[in-house]
Amino acid sequence: MDLTVDRKTETDKYLECVRPTSFENLIGNKNLKEVLSVAKTGSLKRNESLGHILLSSPPGLGKTTVARIIGGSNTVQLMGPDLDPKTFERFLYMLKERNPSGRVVFVDEFHSLKRGMKENLSIIMEDFQLPNHSSVRIIPFTLIAATTDAGTLHQATRDRFMYCFQLEFYSLEDLSLIASRTAGILKVKINAPAMLEIARRSRGIPRLTNRFIKILQDWSNNITKSLVEEVLWNKFGVDYLGLGPLDRKVLYEILKGAGNPVGIVTIASSLQEDQKNIENTVEPYLLRIGLIHKTPRGRVLSKDGMDLIAKLNEKVSRK
Repeated sequence: MDLTVDRKTETDKYLECVRPTSFENLIGNKNLKEVLSVAKTGSLKRNESLGHILLSSPPGLGKTTVARIIGGSNTVQLMGPDLDPKTFERFLYMLKERNPSGRVVFVDEFHSLKRGMKENLSIIMEDFQLPNHSSVRIIPFTLIAATTDAGTLHQATRDRFMYCFQLEFYSLEDLSLIASRTAGILKVKINAPAMLEIARRSRGIPRLTNRFIKILQDWSNNITKSLVEEVLWNKFGVDYLGLGPLDRKVLYEILKGAGNPVGIVTIASSLQEDQKNIENTVEPYLLRIGLIHKTPRGRVLSKDGMDLIAKLNEKVSRK
């Protein structure tokens, strides 16, 4: 099991209890919290729907949490890959007419919507009427769209959103605060060095911080730095940089290129891994921490990447 893969796991289902329910409890993203808090308060005073919101970021940075904080119990969540025009229209009709200023429709994986659906949705967002049914009016609502691939959205689609936010990776300080908060909710003891060690291995992603706390709880209700190192590295292969087994496999595949660029298709085929998984979860992190470079012809190791592999090989030779 690779804990550093950013897609949701069964473990994450048990962490709904630690999801923040207000901006006051949400750590990080200071500007987003300030802007949306003011906007939400203003729209409620005017008894209007909040302007549409586009949230983009890699997986695990809190897009769903932000949507639920804004919409609360009035949130209707839909998955982009499963959504078609009829399904969306049906959900719009089902929306309760009470509290119209707080009605929120959250579409996750918005980029995966079919082109025709995006075009129809753009009309609904702007005019609040169904395409080809001008007499059918939709009670105003707020659309919150979450995407991990904002670059695929046309400008015309982006223009329908009043607020567009790129959620940032979290600092070690914020991740340590999240570790402390999550441990408290789960009634687990944890010291400062352990919080920092978990933060270092979380790749800037709070979902991983929470996932690590939950897994470490299975080993002990008193989490120390030595326990973090012992469990996350020796049992799951997550090192001090946050690299997991798949990350290291990708690095070794690029090394086989002997300095020549290696294509993502070649890497995925050789490792028998899903190409999108490597592109969306592994490659961005390796680029961000400077272990690889991306060229038009493929991926190559950086000097830091070569040095890391040399250290890994040295450790293996000593065993």
